[in-house]
Order: sequence, then structure tokens, then C-alpha cells
Amino acid sequence: MQRIERLRDKANSLPTSPGVYIMKNSLGEVIYVGKSAKLKNRVTQYFQNSEKNLKTARMVASVEDFDCYVCDNEMEALSLENTLIKQYNPKYNIRLKDAKSYPYIKITDELYPRLVMTRKRDADKGKYFGPYSGTSTVYAVIGSLQKALQLPNCKRKFPEQIGKERPCLYYQIKQCCGVCTGRVGPEEYADKIHTAAEILRGNTASEKRRLTEQMYALAEQERYEAAAVCRDTIAALDRLSQKQSVVGAPDDDYDVFGVYDDGVLSALSVFFVRSGVCTDKQDYLFDKENITDT
Repeated sequence: MQRIERLRDKANSLPTSPGVYIMKNSLGEVIYVGKSAKLKNRVTQYFQNSEKNLKTARMVASVEDFDCYVCDNEMEALSLENTLIKQYNPKYNIRLKDAKSYPYIKITDELYPRLVMTRKRDADKGKYFGPYSGTSTVYAVIGSLQKALQLPNCKRKFPEQIGKERPCLYYQIKQCCGVCTGRVGPEEYADKIHTAAEILRGNTASEKRRLTEQMYALAEQERYEAAAVCRDTIAALDRLSQKQSVVGAPDDDYDVFGVYDDGVLSALSVFFVRSGVCTDKQDYLFDKENITDT
């Protein structure tokens, strides 16, 4: 009972913010990774005296401690959860054990490619990105890219249905480039898809540099409307990258140290960032009676 009370007290101290939690057993092994829009509410549920299904009950019985990563928003938590599950392959994340069921993002091979969710990697010319931890992650990423790059999310077939119907509401509110109007050619659309692919590969910074160079070149040619499209895309990428503050540049490797001292207890936390992703954390607690000046 003391173990459960200790874990419940720790969970009650968590913020009601989005984040990712990592459950560990007595050996320090990661046995479950989860995410929540409200960390405190979700994690405390595990240690309440309420009924649980068999899998959850077994997992909770094995938990000796847990760590949490606070995120700025749910999108960031989705991305970090996906990364940590791939890294640790936890015992109780059962739905991810079968690699064949992993969802992917596919860029279809057609004149006007689409971003779609799929669970199968066919031997076709489509481009596949993933696997991801779940379909909610995939749809969140696709939705963010569609909004940022003004990619269509309707079910119209292009180029067959170009000019056949009036543009939808998304075009009117400038969340779609309007392929259906006939004003967006395959070359301009292909540039948007290229940007989406680079973001999915983690190359946001290099893509911004390419778009910036292209914007200036178009401006020198007095193609101001095309330059404005590049400008708006760069601004959208800035907004998109702000949602992913847990993830840094893809070539970043560094450690982050955090120190706390209240006069009675001192703590040191080390965050390990590898390939731009916060992959692990270690905490060290020091009692003042056991600290000597050096």
C-alpha cells in the first residue's frame, strides 16, 4: 500500500498540462509510455482504488516509479510519445507490437499527390513515412501539414474534377490552395508536396532556407504573387515548428542540465537530446546532510 500511496502523491503533484508519462518497474525498465492532455488527471487514475481492466491492473502492479515530460500542447505530446515508444518498445504498449499494424503517412503517386493514412506499405511509387504510434498521431500530423501548406483535404479527384464544382469553404477561408479552381498547376502543387515530404523527414530548417532563396529569386523576377506564396509557406512552417518545441534540429545532440535548490533539498536533472529529440532523462536528489563543499 505504501508504494501506491507514494505514486499517488507524486501523481497529484503533476500539472494539468499536456505531456507524456513513462512507467518503470523495480529494475528501472520502461514498461509503458502514454500521453495525456492533462497529465495529473490521467496519471492519478492509475493509482486510484477504481476498477481496471486486467492489462492495466498488471501494469500498475509492476510500476515502481514514473517520469513525466510536460509539453506545450497535445501535438507535441503525440510526437514525443511516438518517439519514446519506438525507443523503449515497452511491454504494455501491446497495440504497437505487431509492426504490420503500425500506421504510416503516405504521399500518393499521382499528378496531384495526397497525404493519407495507411497501415500497409505497398510496392508502389508512393512515399511512406513512419511508423507512428497510432492513427490519432497520423491524422494530427496530416491535419497540421494540410493547414500549414494549404493542401486539399476534400475527396475530389484531380485533375478530373478541376473546374467541375465551386470551391469549398476551406478555399474561401484560405486553408486550401484551391486546386479545384484550376489556378494551381502541377508544378506549384508539387512544390508544396516536396515541402511536406521534407518536414516529415525532419528537414524543416533546410526547407525554409530553400523557400527563402526561392522567394528572393521570384521577387527579383517580379513574380510577386509566387514570392508571396513562398513567404506565407515560410510563416506557416514557423508556426508549425513552434508546436514541436520538444523536437529540435535533426542533427542536434546535446545534454540539458537543470538545477534546483531550496536550502533543504537539491536536485539535478539531465535531459539527453539525440538527433533533435529528447530521448531520456535522469534525476539526482541530494540531501543537504550528505553534501560536502568541494
